[in-house]
Amino acid sequence: MRFALPTLLAALSAVLTAAAPAPEFSLGSNEGILPELEKRSSEALVERIVYNPPIIYPTENTVWLAGGTHRVEWSLSGMPAVLRTYSGVLKLGWTSDETGLDEHLTTTLAEGFPLGKGIVRFELPDDLPSRDNYIVVLFGDSGNASPRFTILNLPVKASAAAAV
Repeated sequence: MRFALPTLLAALSAVLTAAAPAPEFSLGSNEGILPELEKRSSEALVERIVYNPPIIYPTENTVWLAGGTHRVEWSLSGMPAVLRTYSGVLKLGWTSDETGLDEHLTTTLAEGFPLGKGIVRFELPDDLPSRDNYIVVLFGDSGNASPRFTILNLPVKASAAAAV
């Protein structure tokens, strides 16, 4: 008996298909998967505490000098006790419009301080350009921004520098 190759392949395919039925699969079936994911998601949400302490200093009338020592203060009112030991990070940035949605966070001013202190002191870099649209953003549990304020970089005259 002589069989052509296509006939042999078709017969072999038919035998293999009959011997191993295809497993049941449905794209619409997620029974058992979704409830478990929802349970995990809700547990994670319950465990997370979000607190956004308002920055009370600097204000929109604040003017800092580049290279100087300054501070940022935030309200501790309503802060959950568990968050008081969280470490914070303070970033300096600027915004190009009043919405504040385009925070250009360029410089880390301080990090590793406890959020429960309500204040952090730091030295500003002396090479910052003068702007009236700087902001600071406090990160720890969440991020929140100060109002826009001014930093001036006043050139030091050679005669004043020589006198020091």
